[in-house]
Amino acid sequence: MSKFFEKFNENIHIFNELNAVEGYPCGSYLCDGTSYEYSPLMREKQEMLFETIKNNDFEHVLEVGVYRAHSCFIMLLANPDLKITCIDIDDTLSKPTTDILNKHFNNNIKFIHGDSYRILPMLPVKSYDFIHLDGEHTPDRVDFEFENILKLNRNEKYLFIIFDDAECMKDLEMRIRRRYLVLESEIPDCGWWNLRMKIKL
Repeated sequence: MSKFFEKFNENIHIFNELNAVEGYPCGSYLCDGTSYEYSPLMREKQEMLFETIKNNDFEHVLEVGVYRAHSCFIMLLANPDLKITCIDIDDTLSKPTTDILNKHFNNNIKFIHGDSYRILPMLPVKSYDFIHLDGEHTPDRVDFEFENILKLNRNEKYLFIIFDDAECMKDLEMRIRRRYLVLESEIPDCGWWNLRMKIKL
């Protein structure tokens, strides 16, 4: 059994609490959108996010797009001391689910309700070790978010980032590869894939 699945099974009561919050159905890191039961269809994607946090000395993470806070849950399973700032334009589910995680993980999440167009330019520069972009999956939005998170990145040499639903940012990926040296790049072999990058700045 993988370390991720071991931790997930130990804390499945938290997963069940997150899914008990009533709201609209949609897919996530842990559910396929048809039910609020664990879905193995994205196991490789779940493992990649978990291992990225587990294997790096990150302290502060920025996440854009929260929904049921499943990705926050995965990251906190990997490092319970991690500090996460997360943004979502809709707080119907994101606020109560991050409240649940704060109850279990020592108030390690700061939730900001708002639009990334407005919020990202207001955040303190050089504050985050890792970025997870999982908001509105449109090329224009992801382009804007990427350009704005560059100044928020705390590491002066590298940017560690995961783009969720990477299919929507093919043009951005090509521009990144022309503009920077991409030291690591990984796409998990599963449905609704994402893209993990380590970029030399």
